[in-house]
Amino acid sequence: MKKASARECGSREGSLSLSTSLNALIPEFRPFARALVDAAGAAGLMPRVTSTLRSRAEQERLYRHYQQGLQTLPVAPPGTSAHEYGFALDMVVSPMEALTDVGRWWESNGGVWGGEFHDPVHFEYPGFALESAATPFEPSLYDKVLNFAISFVPLVGETQLAVTVLGFFLPGLSQSTLADMIENPLLHLERWAAVQQQWIG
Repeated sequence: MKKASARECGSREGSLSLSTSLNALIPEFRPFARALVDAAGAAGLMPRVTSTLRSRAEQERLYRHYQQGLQTLPVAPPGTSAHEYGFALDMVVSPMEALTDVGRWWESNGGVWGGEFHDPVHFEYPGFALESAATPFEPSLYDKVLNFAISFVPLVGETQLAVTVLGFFLPGLSQSTLADMIENPLLHLERWAAVQQQWIG
C-alpha cells in the first residue's frame, strides 16, 4: 500500500456531516478500502461501513459525546482525526469478535488498524499525520449553523432540536416525517440530497 500524506491530499471538508461512502475517501485509499470490505464479505462477516469522511462539526459532536461518556469507542479531538481528511473508515462485522482477525489482515496488508489503540472498528490508510495537513478545516455556513444548533442540545434534546432545525430546511414536511429522516437517514437519501443541494451547494 503506497502512503499518501494529508498535505498531498488536502483537507476533506465534504458537504455532508458524515459519510459512509467509500468514494468520500482519498483516491489512494479507495481500492484498498473496497478490498477490505470485499475480504470481510467473502469471509461471511457481513461488513458494514459506518463512517468514512466526517466534517469538523460531526467530529466535534462525536468528541463531545465521547467526553460525556455517551460513546464507548475513543474519538479523536476535532481537527486531529484521519476521518476529517478521508484517510479512515469505521467498519463493523458480525460477529464483532471477528474484528481482530479483520484488523490483523488489514495490518498485514500495510494498513493501520485502530484495535492497537482500543478502536477496533477503525481502519486507516497509512501516512496520515496531522502536522502534514496543509489546509486547516474551514467550516462552511452549514457547519457553522450545525455547530450553533448543537449548542442547544442540552436544553431541548438532540432529536427534537434536529427536527426543529430540519423543519427550516424542509418546511413542507410533518414533524413525524422529519423525525423519521433523522432516526433513519438511509431511508430518506433523496430528501437529504435535496437539503444538501439547496443549502450546501
